[in-house]
Amino acid sequence: MGNAKSREKQLREDDMAQRRLRQAAERKAKEEEDVRARKEEVDRESAPFSDLLLASSKAYLARKEYDRLRGIAARRKKIAEEILTTESSYISNLKLMIKYFSDPLHAAALAEEDRTTRGSKKKRRQTQAQLVSPPTALHQSKSVIESSSGSPMVPRSEPITRSKSQSVTASLESYYRNGSVSADNSPASSSIKVHPDVVVPVITGLTKEDVRKLFSETRVILSYNENFLLQVEERVSSWSWTQQLGDVFVGMLDWLKAYVQYVNNYNVALETLEKLQSNLQFQEWLKNVESDPVVGGNTITMLLIQPIQRIPRYVMLLEDLVKHTPPGHIDHDNLSTALHRMRDVAIEINQKKRDTEDFALMMDLYNRLEPQYEDLIQPHRKMIKSGPLKTSEKVFQFPRFKLNLQLEFST
Repeated sequence: MGNAKSREKQLREDDMAQRRLRQAAERKAKEEEDVRARKEEVDRESAPFSDLLLASSKAYLARKEYDRLRGIAARRKKIAEEILTTESSYISNLKLMIKYFSDPLHAAALAEEDRTTRGSKKKRRQTQAQLVSPPTALHQSKSVIESSSGSPMVPRSEPITRSKSQSVTASLESYYRNGSVSADNSPASSSIKVHPDVVVPVITGLTKEDVRKLFSETRVILSYNENFLLQVEERVSSWSWTQQLGDVFVGMLDWLKAYVQYVNNYNVALETLEKLQSNLQFQEWLKNVESDPVVGGNTITMLLIQPIQRIPRYVMLLEDLVKHTPPGHIDHDNLSTALHRMRDVAIEINQKKRDTEDFALMMDLYNRLEPQYEDLIQPHRKMIKSGPLKTSEKVFQFPRFKLNLQLEFST
């Protein structure tokens, strides 16, 4: 009897425990359902705000990208306009140098050459006249006396030579009488066109070679750059986001050799200018031209160095243009190619300039060596240091150099 009651009690306790577990599980499930329901309700209520926030974020990013591209586009246009402006100014200065410096000097050199030629011919005629034999001179005198009673006839030992044209003769007479001649009457007007407002100077001893050394490839460079300017003007006048300049720069790379030649000759030009400045007539003419307001305060040295400064300026402008041209832009590849090759040209120009300076220094040192060695100057050799040169046999001293350094030659 007692065992039966114990079992019944145990069963009731187990049933109550299971009931409590079921109730706890049901409460937990209901709580989870309530939480899920509340979350769904909150999500439904906040959905419009989330969409608005997402749309606002996208609009902000799009606006920011738009402003960035708009700034890049504005900068590209500004760079293009700067290229056009600086190129126009550069060409104006080249034209100014040719009009007021190169052409007058060229015409003066031709006039000086013509004067020298005429002087040489006159001297030869006088020499030939002095070499006439006495019988011939006596016969000429007799003929002159006899002609006084008859028709005038004066024999000459040599036929009279005439000028190429009367205009040239009149021009030369004015040239030597007044010290200058206008361009229209210049003896050189047939080969060099000088502006009518420019006066051709008289410079004794001036040669065409001096003028060539002084101005080198200036006229060739002007011709090429004028064509380049026309293309840039055409592109900038119709500028847009898709407009290109890279192909124009790529097209100009083939004729940059003229700049290399100009740079190689630059030191020669400065030496020629220094030599000409020892001529008082050249000094006076140069002073008058450089002080004329029409040249805008430019001196001949300021104008001569401008072609050398132009290539580095191209590199700077191209670097800025590439920087503000996105990689996907239609002009990016051409601009990158132009920049790469322009840098190579700039490096080559600098190297050529250094080579020219090294060669000039080598020649200067060679002329000071005693005794001189004919095979010392070679294209592959460069001057590294200057000073006393010590060898196993002799020591060559250069008293003008104060540094006690070794003179070495790379081979």
